[in-house]
Amino acid sequence: MPKIMTKCTTCGAILAVDSASHKEVCPYCGWSFTVNPIQESIGAGVQPGPSGRQAQAAPAEDLSISGRIRSVHRLLDGRKNYPEAIRQLSALAREAPDRYEVWWGLARYYTSDFSTTVFTDSGYQKASLAIENACRTASAANRSKIQTVWKSYTAAYVKDRKSKQNRVRPLHQLLAV
Repeated sequence: MPKIMTKCTTCGAILAVDSASHKEVCPYCGWSFTVNPIQESIGAGVQPGPSGRQAQAAPAEDLSISGRIRSVHRLLDGRKNYPEAIRQLSALAREAPDRYEVWWGLARYYTSDFSTTVFTDSGYQKASLAIENACRTASAANRSKIQTVWKSYTAAYVKDRKSKQNRVRPLHQLLAV
């Protein structure tokens, strides 16, 4: 069968795929995709189009743990679908407790993506546990990045808690004359 030149939409690797195969997996990053029907009609020796770019394969739904993690982080980006994100993150935490990206996603969820305008004690406590797990499972480089973000968020959280405590007086102080 003739080969089709395509580019992995995840890692950017240039791949030569069999034109008869409809499903392929990138050997570099593991991303699975479907060969585009337009590419099949072109056949062997695909040349760059008028834009100078190679034809690209359309990604299929990636059901691997890595693909599901990428998918859930896309849900968290821009706060697209938080209910679906927490459902998927909870399932991933049970299936892949050794993946720091899952715990990082849970921390993002519980802190509203580390927003300094949304503070809840229960969210902070849950995020804190997620951060502990993320640090436990992450590489040294990623652990350092996680700790930097968490330290900044924690400082803002503590500052916010202190300012709220100073503004709210107990009832007995308000009633004292």
